[in-house]
Amino acid sequence: MTPIPPRKSVAILGSETAGGKMSDKSALNLKILIPAMLDSVKHLEAIYGAVFSKMVAKFAAQFEARKLNDLSPPSVENLQDCTNYIMRNLERYPDGFCAIVYGSCKAENTLQGGIGSGGRTSTKQGMSEINVKTGAASAYNKSVNTTQVCKAQLDLASKMQIMVGETNVSGNEDSATVTYQNCRFADACEAIYKEGIRRVGGGLECTNARAGTSSIELATKLTHDFEVLEFQPPKCAFRIYKVQ
Repeated sequence: MTPIPPRKSVAILGSETAGGKMSDKSALNLKILIPAMLDSVKHLEAIYGAVFSKMVAKFAAQFEARKLNDLSPPSVENLQDCTNYIMRNLERYPDGFCAIVYGSCKAENTLQGGIGSGGRTSTKQGMSEINVKTGAASAYNKSVNTTQVCKAQLDLASKMQIMVGETNVSGNEDSATVTYQNCRFADACEAIYKEGIRRVGGGLECTNARAGTSSIELATKLTHDFEVLEFQPPKCAFRIYKVQ
């Protein structure tokens, strides 16, 4: 894996500074993104019990503290404590939402030995919430063309500012290959990779690939999966394909 180049600090919608609301063309809309992430975590309580959310909060707070070089982080007992810690430090670490992604993956890995069906179902829950809020649930005219739906979703996600970065999509009715640059989830994916956390079966995890796969499944009502083709955060490539 090649070294990760430094990324510019960018604003996040919903954050506040002393001078007022932050704004930037690369801003992310956390008013949609963060609640969907938390909803995904809470959904897994039905599988693993309340201990799962507590573990996510603990691991996410540890991740945040490392990024902030915070030697005296606050005591975190639950998701709300963790979210408060992340949100009040967005000026110092704008990609704090990566902590929730990392915490969720590490918690599932701790309990299950990898990222498996739990991560799949919880991501679909979070993407379902996002699709409703953005109108994506009815934006694809019931298409079952994987590449067509993928392109439409990425375009809408960019317009709604729930993802930023440069993407290139190619493929056909049954699969879509996506090259993603300047990904804002790079810190989470790099940490997951370095700790040896993998999908059940050994494949690499990719936040955007998992979210895209879940969203395409919701739109097409057809089972899909993904494989990582290139892993060099913040530039990666993955393929989403129909499972026959």
